[in-house]
Amino acid sequence: MRVPSLFVLLGTFFFVGVRYLVYTELVIKSLSPFQLISLPDGRSVMRAAPYVEAWSHDHVWLQVVPGIFGILGYVVFVPVAMLVYVSRFT
Repeated sequence: MRVPSLFVLLGTFFFVGVRYLVYTELVIKSLSPFQLISLPDGRSVMRAAPYVEAWSHDHVWLQVVPGIFGILGYVVFVPVAMLVYVSRFT
């Protein structure tokens, strides 16, 4: 059974719109481990969590590694998946 193209188009716009709202927030959260600030004593810490010193063991394993997976997933995979999804119906 073939779905009318208007319904496919409306479904695609809804899917893309909802994804866009969630997508931007997830990309920002994925980049947060790399947003650092320098303290007056010369140390670098995370902007979102000033108690975590930059590039320490905790920062790397608990923030940077998941951040890299988040970047790969949300910055690379989601746009490619959306392109494939939209191109299937055009």
